[in-house]
Amino acid sequence: MISILATVDGSAASRAVIPALVKLAEDVSARITLLTVVERPRGTPQRVSTPQAQSSGEYDAAGGVPSPFTRVSPEPVWAESGEQALDRAMAEGRDFLEASAKPLRARNIKVETEVVVEHGVAEAIVDFARAKKFDLIAMATHGRSGLNELVQGSVASAVVKSGIAPVLLVRPSKAK
Repeated sequence: MISILATVDGSAASRAVIPALVKLAEDVSARITLLTVVERPRGTPQRVSTPQAQSSGEYDAAGGVPSPFTRVSPEPVWAESGEQALDRAMAEGRDFLEASAKPLRARNIKVETEVVVEHGVAEAIVDFARAKKFDLIAMATHGRSGLNELVQGSVASAVVKSGIAPVLLVRPSKAK
C-alpha cells in the first residue's frame, strides 16, 4: 500500500489537495496522513495593566521618592498563557484536520491525522516525511515564483528541493 503525506495549513486553499487525494487514493489504494504544522504561539496579552514604576535605584533626599530617572514599564495582563495558546492552536489544528479528513473517510480511504509543533514549517514537513518514509507528499501551493518566492519564501519549494519524496503540488482554482 502506498503511503501519502498530505499537508494542510488551516486555510481553505490548502484543502485544494483533498480532491486529488480522493482520486489518487482510490486509484492506487493509498493510506493518507494529513499533517498540519503549528508554529509555537506566544501568550496573548489582554491589555496592558497600569504602569509599574521601576526605579533606577536612586532616590531623592526626601526619603524614598523615586528620582526623575524612574522608568515606567507596563506589565501585560495575559488573556492566555503560552501553554494555553499552544493548547488552543493544537486543538484548532486537530479540528481542521478532522474536517479535512471527512471527505476521504466518507470514501472509505484510510486516513490518519497528525499535528506537529515546530518553528519552521518546511523543515517540520521534511523531518516528518523522512521519519515516516512516505512514498509521496501532496500539498497545495500558491504557485509563487521568481521574486515573490524569493521574498516570501515557499514551503512547497523547500519540500520539493529536499528530495525526500516525490511531491504532488495542487494549485487551488480561482473563483470565477
